[in-house]
Amino acid sequence: MITTTRRAIAALGASLVLAGSLAACGSEPSEAELAKGMEKMMAAEGFDRAKLKESGITDEQIDEFYTCIAKEVKPNVSSRGQKLIAEGDGESKVSDEDYKAVEKAADGCASKIIG
Repeated sequence: MITTTRRAIAALGASLVLAGSLAACGSEPSEAELAKGMEKMMAAEGFDRAKLKESGITDEQIDEFYTCIAKEVKPNVSSRGQKLIAEGDGESKVSDEDYKAVEKAADGCASKIIG
């Protein structure tokens, strides 16, 4: 069950970024803002903490997963893509490069942390 959930989380994490909306301008968000935005997007798609915990994933693993994605995304995703993630808004399309970077981060982090 955890492996199936891990795959779903990784795929969902990447697909959500494909849909984010750009509203903010200015400096790039922090890793903490990226992690919070990713969690917000996942929750909006039905993968909130309670749902993840039902699958046997601990709070520590959830926090580690979002932090891991944020660290991987920060140097590999455009400023626009980072803003989309930090906003946690799933409405506008991001670049193919950003999508691939987030997909790789989500999959790698899910594999490393959730197993």
